[in-house]
Amino acid sequence: MENMIIKIFKILLLSIALISSCAADEQNFSNHFFYAGGMFGNANENWSDVVSTDPLTQKTNPLSADGNGILFGLDAGYQFSPHFAIEGEMISLPSTKLVFYQKLDPYKTPDNMYNVGVVNASMVFAAVEFKVIAPLPNSKFSLFVDAGPGYVYMDYPITNIGIIVPTFGGGLLYRINDHWQAEGAFQYAPGTGKSVGDPMYFFVPETYAGTFKLDYIF
Repeated sequence: MENMIIKIFKILLLSIALISSCAADEQNFSNHFFYAGGMFGNANENWSDVVSTDPLTQKTNPLSADGNGILFGLDAGYQFSPHFAIEGEMISLPSTKLVFYQKLDPYKTPDNMYNVGVVNASMVFAAVEFKVIAPLPNSKFSLFVDAGPGYVYMDYPITNIGIIVPTFGGGLLYRINDHWQAEGAFQYAPGTGKSVGDPMYFFVPETYAGTFKLDYIF
C-alpha cells in the first residue's frame, strides 16, 4: 500500500508539472479530433506475491511463473484541447506459464503423491484514461501522463477472475502530420497484492508495460 501511495503521489506531481508547462507554443495542427489505432509492446506480470516453494503452501501456490512477453491491442480517443484527451484501450497481455504441484489420481496413487504440472493463464486488460498533454515548444513532440480505471480479466484452468484496478502511465507523443500520430509509453496497473485463503482464486498480478502506438486522426 505504501508503494502504491508513493506511485500515485509521483504521478500527481508530474501531472501538475505538465499542466504548468502548458504555455508551450501551439502547433500548426488541429487540436480537437478523434483518433484510433493499434499498439504493441512488452509486458511484465509480477507473480511474486503468490509464487512459493514453502512446503506449507507449495501445493496451492505456483512454484514459478513466467509472465513476460509481447502484448498487442487497440485504442481510440478524443483530444478535446491541446492539453487534454480521453482514451480507451483494450490489450491482450502475454500468456503466463504457471508451474504447480498437481495431485495425482487418489484412486491409483497414495493421497500424498503429487506431480509437477504446467498451466497457462491468459489476461485481457481494458481501460478508460484521462490524458494530460504538454506540447514541447517549437516541436511536434509532447509529453503526457494518463490515469484512469481499468479492468483486468484473467482466464486459467483453476478459475476466471475479473477485477477493476487503477492504471497510471506516461510517455512521449509525436504528431507526424494532420492524420497520423505515434506514441511511446510506460503503463502500470496494480494487481490484488497478497491474498488470503486459497490465493489462486483471488489473485491478479501487477503489470508493467512498455507500448508503442500508431493512431489515425479523423
